Parts: sequence; structure tokens; C-alpha cells
Amino acid sequence: MTTELTHPTYAVEIKGLFGHKWEIRRLEITSPTAATAARAAA
Repeated sequence: MTTELTHPTYAVEIKGLFGHKWEIRRLEITSPTAATAARAAA
């Protein structure tokens, strides 16, 4: 489970499926690259 948190892309996929916008926004602050992926997934 530690690997899931390490990989931002994987986290974005889970957050996108769950539809938690606040989680995706939190990833934007953590990793700008993850933000781009989150926007694409959303």
C-alpha cells in the first residue's frame, strides 16, 4: 500500500474513479505533474 501513495499517477486514478475533487486538488499542490493527469482524467 505504500507503493500506491508513492506513485502520484496511481493515486490520481483512484481519486478520479471515486470522484473526490478535493483529493485531486490536494495532489495538485503535492505534484504539478499529477495535477495535469488529474485534469486529463477528470
